[in-house]
Amino acid sequence: MCRLWSSSKRCYQPIHLNWLCQLRAAVHGQARGHLKQVPEEVRVIKEGKRYWVTNDLALKPAQIKRQYRLRQQIEETFRLLKQEFGWSGSSVRKAKAQTAHLHVGLMALCLTQQAALTQGQTIYAFKRELFHQPIPNQLSFLQHFLAAA
Repeated sequence: MCRLWSSSKRCYQPIHLNWLCQLRAAVHGQARGHLKQVPEEVRVIKEGKRYWVTNDLALKPAQIKRQYRLRQQIEETFRLLKQEFGWSGSSVRKAKAQTAHLHVGLMALCLTQQAALTQGQTIYAFKRELFHQPIPNQLSFLQHFLAAA
């Protein structure tokens, strides 16, 4: 499932426009057809200038949009894990060490997200505030982390 852009220059997937021309003229609508290099038939939903596409032809338009929103949250989580919690910077080679590295990153994300939610902040605002605080002399804050581990 992905979103197609209304401008063909910014389209995530190249599309055969002949079956989409009728849909472009409408404000709201849907059509079925094939994307280039995709053998399955897809369904395109249009709402205003936005297009969504899926290969699950049984989904209703509201379900497609809901799943797209979930997809964005999943991508945001992986971006956080890679950029903020070290998933992309592991230099270990053994599978056990890699698994441990991934688990520590997930635990750090979960604890940071929980702390940010309890303070009513986004994870980015929490991180920004955290880095403006002085480094504590005692490591009592680690007790919460070690208890969760």
